[in-house]
Amino acid sequence: MSFLGFKSSIRQSASLDFRSVYSLLWVVCSFFVGTKVSVAQDDVSAITWADVTYFYYTSEKFGIGGDGGLRGLVSKPDWAMVYIRPAVVHRLSPFVELKGSVGFFETFQKTPANMFELRLCQEVKAQWPTLQRMYFRHRLRVEERFLFYADAEGSQDMDRQQQNYRARYYLGAKSNYFKVAEKAKYLYVHGGVEYFIPFNHSADERFSNAARVSAGFGQELKLGFNYELDFIWQASRNTLEGDFKTDEFILRFKLIFNHYKKVEPQKE
Repeated sequence: MSFLGFKSSIRQSASLDFRSVYSLLWVVCSFFVGTKVSVAQDDVSAITWADVTYFYYTSEKFGIGGDGGLRGLVSKPDWAMVYIRPAVVHRLSPFVELKGSVGFFETFQKTPANMFELRLCQEVKAQWPTLQRMYFRHRLRVEERFLFYADAEGSQDMDRQQQNYRARYYLGAKSNYFKVAEKAKYLYVHGGVEYFIPFNHSADERFSNAARVSAGFGQELKLGFNYELDFIWQASRNTLEGDFKTDEFILRFKLIFNHYKKVEPQKE
């Protein structure tokens, strides 16, 4: 089955099925409890994210695009991040894809100094297993990160330029489409947990993450155009002070665009 045929078939099968929602919520709650109890947190922080993802597929297997967005601009007046991340995607099948990207992140903050990050990324995604009312998603990502502080004093006795390498593993689940009304259909819920695994013994950067748990919902407004609203908890730390001590609660709004090259019918 081609990717476009797969997408069309699951879209046409949308139906009102709240059992899929309940099943996924149970899975996400299990993820959250299992992750949260393993980390003792002292501080709480709230932040907003706004992201846009766009890909143009020249064929069913190859796409070019990326994502970008703003983080913290509204919720944290003393901290904000702007990023853009061009990427290419190659689909091995409707259930497996490879992606490579180059990310540019600019962080504006009072302490330490402003920071620019160049991030190289390679990842593989897989969808398995597929159950009656939902399916599971896996993502393994490797990142090479190069961090540049605006000045040496602002980095607070850390080198002005640092680099670190880490892996990220995401395990999530997504429900089948369902509808609650004629004008509120092609809805879905999703969630999962992601772990951050540094390759070096200690992270060089001032702030870093250990784990992230997310849950949210989305809607496909039309084929190739979705929005999502996610609620995220993550454990983060100030590396100058030691262990992971901050609970970050994140509200993320995301727009997703996927455009496909039109195939002209062959003339006889």
